[in-house]
Parts: sequence; structure tokens; C-alpha cells
Amino acid sequence: MNATDAYISAQATATAQLEAIVEALAQHQDAAPADNVDWGHVGDLGEVNARLAEVLAFLSPAVEIAQAS
Repeated sequence: MNATDAYISAQATATAQLEAIVEALAQHQDAAPADNVDWGHVGDLGEVNARLAEVLAFLSPAVEIAQAS
């Protein structure tokens, strides 16, 4: 495999992982009781958002992420 093929394969893998993340977020939301969300649910998404911000910063260091307070 040459670098171009490896790059295309890696892009496809990244895209598949992003699609899986979207699905996992939907499942996480479906599993959270609408009338009884607790701080654990919030913490889960805080961790997800922090990790995603790291990925975005790695891919595009000039992009600033607005963090919700």
C-alpha cells in the first residue's frame, strides 16, 4: 500500500468513527431518563466534548473552540 492509499483508508476510518460517535451520542441521550438526568450524564458529555476539542485542536490548531460555561 502506498501513502495515498493509506491516507484514503485512514480518512474512511475517521469518517466511520465520526458516524459511530453520532450514533453513540444518540444512544446515550435515549438512555438518559428525560425526567431524571443527573450530573453523571452531564459529566459523560463533558468528557466527550473535551476529547473532541482535543481532536479538533490537533487537526486545525488555528480554530478556537467556544466552551460553554
